Amino acid sequence: MMFDAHLHLADESALLDIRMVKEIIKEAEKEGISYFLSNSLDKRTIDENIALAKEFPEVFLGLGFFPTEFKKDQDLHKIEYLKEKIREAKKEGLSDRLFIGEVGLDFKEKDANKEVQEKALINILKIAKEENLYVEIHSRFAVKQVVNILEDFQYKKVIMHWFTDSKKYIDKVAKLGYFITIGPKYLYDQNIFENIKDVPKEQILFETDYPANVSGKAHKPEIIKEIFNKYCKDKEINKDEMHTILKESFRKIFPNIKA
Repeated sequence: MMFDAHLHLADESALLDIRMVKEIIKEAEKEGISYFLSNSLDKRTIDENIALAKEFPEVFLGLGFFPTEFKKDQDLHKIEYLKEKIREAKKEGLSDRLFIGEVGLDFKEKDANKEVQEKALINILKIAKEENLYVEIHSRFAVKQVVNILEDFQYKKVIMHWFTDSKKYIDKVAKLGYFITIGPKYLYDQNIFENIKDVPKEQILFETDYPANVSGKAHKPEIIKEIFNKYCKDKEINKDEMHTILKESFRKIFPNIKA
């Protein structure tokens, strides 16, 4: 089996289009992509992802706020909204398909409020631990800080989103037992395999980050098959074996789902 471990079917730049999402799922399923971990970024995409998860059993519900949503202390009230929406999702019968995402740190912009972002991440990790949910972590220009927080917090149910640029920290999070996702950039950049080749295959997941622009294009979930095939070739692993590994990884993340 294959699944897209990180994408945004509810996109912050456009209003939700149910018909388009249905078509994306249909085309991906033709290529053997069975499930879609759809991450949220803000209040609107949280609500839209809940609607999608109710509409499509293939959509798994990621609830969270992108790190740049936390610019000042007053923004920390959004964490209460997150708690409220987790309760709502449970009432809607979505507990088995629930995770926290996309959250983390993003220090790309010079005016990023690092202190507030770190407060937000720590509080969200507390929620993940209380709810016993996996959490998808973003770490742009903040790899060291993210890893330090995760180490201090000692929470193991972690998926490192697009975490392929620093072999030093890749090896570190691999030892911590976290999942690491590989995205479409892997198809164009062989350095990525050099960075992740020592990560146990049981900790590798595949993602698109759709509709993010990668090498001038938004890659839809069906490209997961191509990423999967390249990884199996580079790693010299039988495809059937990797399918079995992914199935077990999926069960680990969502233990109440029969994959």
